[in-house]
Amino acid sequence: AVIANNIERKAKTLWTDNDDGDSITLLETSDEQMESYHVARRISEHVRAGKMYNDIAVFYRTNAQSRAVETALIQSSIPYQLIGGTAFYERREIKDALAYLRLIVNPKDDAAFRRIVNIPRRAVGEAAVEQIEIEANRTGKSLLETLDGPDAEAFIGTFKGKAKQGVIQFARLMDKLRSLPQYPVADALRTLLEDSGLRDSLSSEVERVENLNELVNAAAEFDKENDPTKVTVPDGPPPEPGAYDGVEEWSQRNASLAGFLENSALLSPTDKLDPNLDRVTLMTLHMAKGLEYPIVFLTGLEEGLLPLVRNQQFEGEDSKAIEEERRLMYVGITRAMEKLYLTLTRYRMKYGRTDAAVPSRFLNEIPDRLIESSGGIPSPFAKDPVPFDMDSDEDSESTFKKKQTDPFDDFEKEIANEFSDEAPQFGKRAARERPARQIDPAVRHIVDKIFADDIVQDDPNSFEVGDRIEHEMFGPGTVDGVQGTGLNTKLRINFRRSGMKLLLLNMAASKLRKL
Repeated sequence: AVIANNIERKAKTLWTDNDDGDSITLLETSDEQMESYHVARRISEHVRAGKMYNDIAVFYRTNAQSRAVETALIQSSIPYQLIGGTAFYERREIKDALAYLRLIVNPKDDAAFRRIVNIPRRAVGEAAVEQIEIEANRTGKSLLETLDGPDAEAFIGTFKGKAKQGVIQFARLMDKLRSLPQYPVADALRTLLEDSGLRDSLSSEVERVENLNELVNAAAEFDKENDPTKVTVPDGPPPEPGAYDGVEEWSQRNASLAGFLENSALLSPTDKLDPNLDRVTLMTLHMAKGLEYPIVFLTGLEEGLLPLVRNQQFEGEDSKAIEEERRLMYVGITRAMEKLYLTLTRYRMKYGRTDAAVPSRFLNEIPDRLIESSGGIPSPFAKDPVPFDMDSDEDSESTFKKKQTDPFDDFEKEIANEFSDEAPQFGKRAARERPARQIDPAVRHIVDKIFADDIVQDDPNSFEVGDRIEHEMFGPGTVDGVQGTGLNTKLRINFRRSGMKLLLLNMAASKLRKL
């Protein structure tokens, strides 16, 4: 029905020997965050019903759209792989922008300095960087600190020609960026991208610019979730002395460039997945040709994404371009062997600002009889939240968010079932007596990583599940889960007064001590 609208196409009669299958499910949510989390929830439901992760694929029109999907899958402990692309936080331009932020937050970060001192190009080559390193070693300062302070002017004067101008330009840029307010992060990031010239330097590479725009969107989402003006101390006396101490300081710390960097680090795929691990597949529609999956999610069905509009290229209705976009829609639809989900949002963020979205014209080309609508879950940040149809009583926003952000809840239940007094004992006879249970592979993945031999460390300062700790900002707590190794270790800690938090050891090590 969709592809029949392409005029420049030979008519074909499509057929199948399969029985009639499920209707297409249309998911409409308030924004791209809830779109992605709703996709993650449906994936978890299918896996619990017996599907494998590699039975499922998520398609999108542009690479930049993968960021929201990746975030939802990571936070839901759903393993995934990108085909024909790089994980969002591993993309070159994203690493460059985050390196600028790291150097703003920490002027002693020499690795970040080396990465961006000549990005975009400002004639500060290897020889100039080596000269800065020699001076830094002589004075005992960091690379950036050698370009700041009373002695910096004389040192910078030793450079020649274009290199001198480049060093001066970079030093002035970092002075300006380090004076920016730490919140809102999206505003600081926009200023960084514009003043550094990073965004303009990629103007000929549309997808890289879109990725930077998507990073600003991530910062805007972070700002909404960590607005310090919305942090309040509960009424009445604290449940114990000091329970509310430091709440304001904690909110200020979270709502900052440092908090955003820590959040980004937690979302980076630092833990390498086993090559044999069952994983959801993520890819653009262009990469999907020739492939098939039992379950397919086709996301972002809005004007401007599918069909894609860049720089008004469809102004005056370029029929050939529209037909090519329709062919991509057709490809996405026909990749689904058993179940197809089409998703769209009412609002979508662009460069950190939320705009109303318009449903894709291609949706109107699908006969109503083939579609069942299922309302998504409204985002608390939507401009004009509209009530949605719920599939069940469990689909309230609070219940949904808890499911998605607390994967260890399922882990705890699995462990409790395995080791409770009522559980059958090990052995063949016990295996026959034990009732069959569908264990979520995401839970199994977490369990395997926690108990894997390679995470056992000899370091006396390493952390284990059950360790009691003290954090200089969050106070006392108990280690609830451990993921990763070394400084890439992620600790899930249940703090007495601020609840459960996921911390990257690389960022939090100096603030933690065992009790």
